[in-house]
Amino acid sequence: MNYSKLGSIVKGFLINKGYTLHWYVQCLKYASDCLAILSADDLQIINSIVLTPTPYNALKIPDDCIDWIRLGIENGQYVKPLVQTNGFNRTLNYDGNGNPQPWPQLEEGINTVAYFGIPYLTYYVNSYNSRGENIGGLYGFRTDGSPYIFQVIEERNEIQLDSALAYSKYVLDYLSDGRSSTAASRIPVYAEPVLRAYMDWQLDENNRSVPSGEKNRKFNFYASSRVILRGEKNDMTKADIMAVFRNNYNATIKT
Repeated sequence: MNYSKLGSIVKGFLINKGYTLHWYVQCLKYASDCLAILSADDLQIINSIVLTPTPYNALKIPDDCIDWIRLGIENGQYVKPLVQTNGFNRTLNYDGNGNPQPWPQLEEGINTVAYFGIPYLTYYVNSYNSRGENIGGLYGFRTDGSPYIFQVIEERNEIQLDSALAYSKYVLDYLSDGRSSTAASRIPVYAEPVLRAYMDWQLDENNRSVPSGEKNRKFNFYASSRVILRGEKNDMTKADIMAVFRNNYNATIKT
């Protein structure tokens, strides 16, 4: 597949418009904004990165991350996924020197308070896993205390792992805004007309001497180019559409 670079798209746009390189920084900003919009909606640029946990068993979320897709552990060619949960303590555990450290592990147990005045009856009514969650009565062995879990802590821009996980590397697949050094050179050729239309629209939109009718025309052209981009990125073919119709034909008695 062929990809384009953001800088070459901006320079080509300036040449077509007859502008000098003095406009390069301004148009590069417009193109970067458009790429971030397309990355979250139409293009959906997916990056994969190997992360190393902090001393308190957390992972730093990349700066260009819009949303996470999958977090897991390397297993040869495959990735063993972790499961998201919401029961983690969102605060950090500090040692005597003020440094963050992992929270201590708690053993699975039961509520030692008598239930209806009968000692140990609560064993069959209230049991808890290692995360302090009430899992009800004890009916056989459970797997509720699995450490293969995580929680996204937005205010810390981190992914907190269970303190029992002791892996040195984790694989994160995430939706990128396209502004990182690894994604900047991977712009599909289909997106070039959209970036050019967006730059052309923004130049007029931020120019007070341009009439509103011309601004609306440029915006409509940009919106139309995004519709075309979605159609080009759509994998559905004519054969797929015909198959939808043919699969819904049923044999019936003719009268």
